[in-house]
Amino acid sequence: MNRVLKVALLGGLAVSLASCGTVRNALPFGLGGSKEPQATATAGQRISVLEFEQQLAPSAALSGRDFFLPGPQAATAWSQPGGNADNSVEHVIAAPGFTVAWRRGVGAGSSRTRQVMAPVVADNGRVFVLDGEATVSALDSGTGAQAWKVNIRPDEREGGRRGFFGIGGTGGTTGGGFGGGVAVGGGKVFVSSGYRIVTALDQATGAVLWTTPVDVPIHGAPTVSGSRVFVVDVENQIQAFDTTTGAQDWSYRGIPEPARIMRASSPAVTGDTVVAPFSSGEVVALRAATGQSVWQQVLSRTSRTSALSEIRDIAGRPVISRGVVYAISHSGLLSALDIRTGQPKWSPLPIAGVNAPLPVGDVDTLCPSCQLNRTIPDLASAANHEPWHKLEIAKRRILYTLARLGLSPLNKKQDAVSGLAFDFLRPNPGGLVLTGHEDGVITLNVEEAEDLERGKRRVLLGESYRTLVGHFRHEIAHYYWDRFFIGRTDGDVGMQGFREGFGDERDDYNLALQRHYTAGPVAA
Repeated sequence: MNRVLKVALLGGLAVSLASCGTVRNALPFGLGGSKEPQATATAGQRISVLEFEQQLAPSAALSGRDFFLPGPQAATAWSQPGGNADNSVEHVIAAPGFTVAWRRGVGAGSSRTRQVMAPVVADNGRVFVLDGEATVSALDSGTGAQAWKVNIRPDEREGGRRGFFGIGGTGGTTGGGFGGGVAVGGGKVFVSSGYRIVTALDQATGAVLWTTPVDVPIHGAPTVSGSRVFVVDVENQIQAFDTTTGAQDWSYRGIPEPARIMRASSPAVTGDTVVAPFSSGEVVALRAATGQSVWQQVLSRTSRTSALSEIRDIAGRPVISRGVVYAISHSGLLSALDIRTGQPKWSPLPIAGVNAPLPVGDVDTLCPSCQLNRTIPDLASAANHEPWHKLEIAKRRILYTLARLGLSPLNKKQDAVSGLAFDFLRPNPGGLVLTGHEDGVITLNVEEAEDLERGKRRVLLGESYRTLVGHFRHEIAHYYWDRFFIGRTDGDVGMQGFREGFGDERDDYNLALQRHYTAGPVAA
């Protein structure tokens, strides 16, 4: 044994013995060391490594701003995985007691080789669900009774392709084609599947209308809008199919990224824009008719404290609300993007998520009077500037009176059923806009704010006077009549008081109008 090897072995033996308390003091050159610590950490301020990450903080710009939440609305249908094509549902009325109405098995559940990923959808009194083996069931929403049941899995004789470890193949009886989802539209049930197919079924009978094979498994649910159904496959390719024939209209491929969350996301559609989420962290807006790219953003953020931030998947459905796209990635970014340009509305927030965002309400940047406006004149035309100014002055006089009476109305955003809204409309050439009230919406013809036009109508109708304030008072009275008196009986004390002060609403309207024009208002 040479000298170098002997020295190395001796050094290794010394290090090993140094860990043993019985020989620590016997080692030469101080290798054993002392039992007492030679130094202690100095006193000072400890710094958390988490502080290096971006933190959420209240916005000073929103200090003092009011927020509104829309009133709860009943969801009579949930035809898409996200409720509707733009995945925006806001404030939905929940069941009063959350009691189970019925329970029914619908097929194969999740297991080692398959996963149920499809959200349930409902439309026209039926619930539609896809199980873990590509079986679609239609159930009565009231009783749970089965209306029809169809398995869309391709026949094993058609080739029996198998995916990686059996995932994503088209054949076989165990696993292989999990994922996908269902959506309803135009009397059809559209089904995407991990078995590399997109299928359309008749909503009433379950009959197969068409089946289109694709090259890659689809784990996400479809979205239907107009004449197209949109799906995103596992290779980050969005495809658009014709709802009538099943023919592929176009496809767009994003950046491939195999690392993803086991969730069934789906695109969002509004008008002619479709927004697709990809596992690469990309959010892409495309023309729904052609697939042409409009804009794209990447929601990617690497965290020093979480290795999972490397998974950039946008597993939650993007949501389109009031012209803004909301999307959240697993890597830790929540962003709000302008639907037209893709430009961020505010700096992305450091929030990670795998579920769809739920934008509800907004910050009220308008005054209480302007919040009541549903439609205003086209301000691109200078001819509308002064009339709108006069309408707003008259409206504010009425609102001031109502506030003094303790009757300030809520707007339609605050109460969609009983709230108040104004439509200020100018008729098209040869058209007609009638001033009036219906279901909490007061419509006023913008021409009534022009003195000459209003004077012509006053002479034509033989009126002593005709004013904007008078119009507002008249229509507001209709609004509060609906609020306070509809449903009251003739013997009601409040109804009797109204008739004594304002006249009998049961009188013939045309006769009462003629009497008013000839004899003037009846003295109370």
